[in-house]
Amino acid sequence: MAVTTSYSILGVDRVAFLGRERAVRRRISLSGTYATGGFAVTPSELNLSKIRWIQFHGPATTGSAVSFPSWDETNSKIKLFTATGTEFSNGGATTNYTLDVTVGGQ
Repeated sequence: MAVTTSYSILGVDRVAFLGRERAVRRRISLSGTYATGGFAVTPSELNLSKIRWIQFHGPATTGSAVSFPSWDETNSKIKLFTATGTEFSNGGATTNYTLDVTVGGQ
């Protein structure tokens, strides 16, 4: 089973406008198993037509386990890495991981 994501609003639902771009802040909750190459982030899930950037507010965490995110703009995916810099293991459980982000786009 691949990673599945759900999005929740962090605090007050604010959409900031930066010129022609919008920025939305969300908490991403993960479940399932990780596949090498990361998990897709779909603009429509965030009420955007295109994602231009993602800012991470700390690591992905379960409260005890930690992984470090990286945005793969080419493939529109978030990759997770261990503390040693290797990509999260293929088939590794992502259940209960959460990740706070601000996503910018149109």
